[in-house]
Parts: sequence; structure tokens; C-alpha cells
Amino acid sequence: MTTHTNVAGTWKTHDSTNLISGNVAGTWKAFDVFINVAAVWKQVHVNFAPVTSTRTSGSGNDTVPAGASAVRLRDWGGGGAGGRDSVDGVAGGGGAGGFCESNYACSGGQTIAYVVGALVAGRGTNGNGSNGNASSWSSGTLSITTMSAGAGGGGQQAGAGGTAGSASGGNAANTAGEAGDVDGAGEGGDCLGTGGGAGGTANVAGTAPGGGGGYAEFGTSGGGARGQCEAYYT
Repeated sequence: MTTHTNVAGTWKTHDSTNLISGNVAGTWKAFDVFINVAAVWKQVHVNFAPVTSTRTSGSGNDTVPAGASAVRLRDWGGGGAGGRDSVDGVAGGGGAGGFCESNYACSGGQTIAYVVGALVAGRGTNGNGSNGNASSWSSGTLSITTMSAGAGGGGQQAGAGGTAGSASGGNAANTAGEAGDVDGAGEGGDCLGTGGGAGGTANVAGTAPGGGGGYAEFGTSGGGARGQCEAYYT
């Protein structure tokens, strides 16, 4: 619903996130409006414009914006780095991170805790690639089931591809990542969830979010991509 006020013969449209706004000394101000529902005062909001909050590093709390009534949460785990083998050239690619998605009712001011899996570097000497880092959403003041997007494993020097990242806790989707290629085929695994990143080819890092790094025979193997946490408020 859109509301209007006639000011000196000109109709003005009210602020998009509040029911009522008014002109105070020549400046339009948004006013908060409350109604009493079963003895509990509720703030009224109309025409809420969807908001996307994307976290690409670190950890903390995401705060539900005023006027939102629902949230779609997604998280992607980080990818593993590729292995390196200059002797036989058979190292495996890094595995990709998992993906989770959930939908919840919410209200303005509530918080949701997030952790974003950091990227991992490739290696310049023979050996196994580093495992990636997991991402998660968990309860803040909004109670949710913890969504764990697992990390991809590092590719092995002896030829095994990195393990696929697991996924659990989503009420809409839980999609494991793709394992890394084996025996010098080279490619890191793809993050198979919605919007996930591709695995890297030989010596190339995985694409964020969640792609596994490619193997290396010479030079440096591909690093594992970072994870990501996203909240879409409506």
C-alpha cells in the first residue's frame, strides 16, 4: 500500500519503508507507526524493498533490517587447494565446498550469526594441498538450525583428489561439493550449489565461492576459493 499527503496543492508520496511521512520545516521526515495486536505493540512497515546482505570474509552477526518479515539464508564452504607433484605429475585437484539453503520468518532487529570460510593458498613445493575452511549460519537472537557448508579437502600428492565438502542443516537445500580430479587430471572440484564457483584447472585457483584449486606438476598449485554467506530479506 502506498499512501500520499496533499501539501499546498501537491500530492507527496510517503517514504517507501514507513506508512506515514510528513513535511517538517521543509524537510520530509519518515514517521514510525505502531498498532496494538492482542496487547502487543507492532511496528507497521509497507512496501519493503528486498535487501541482500553478502558476507565474503570473517565472522559476526547479520542484523535483520526493519520491515523484513522473511529471510533466505545461503552459505558455501571454501574449496581445498590442489596438490603438487613434480616427480610423477599425478597430484589431485582440491575438492569443492558444500552448499546449504534455508528459509525463515524474521523481524527487524533480530540477528543471525555467520562464519565465512577463508581461502587457502596453493603450494609451491611437492605435497598435499591444504584443506579449505567451512562456512556456517547459526542462531543469534533469531533461532535457526545451524547450517554447515563443509570445506573441500586438499588434493593429494599421490594422486587422490580432494574430498567433497559436506552440507547439513538447510531446510531447503543441502548440496555436497564435487571432489577434485585424480592422478594429474588436474581440475579442482566445482561447488555444485546455487551460485557456486568452478574448480580451477592446473595451477589455477578455484573460483569463489567454494571452487577447488587445480593441481600442479611445476609452479604453484591452485588455491582453494573462499566461502560465502548470503542473507536475502523480504
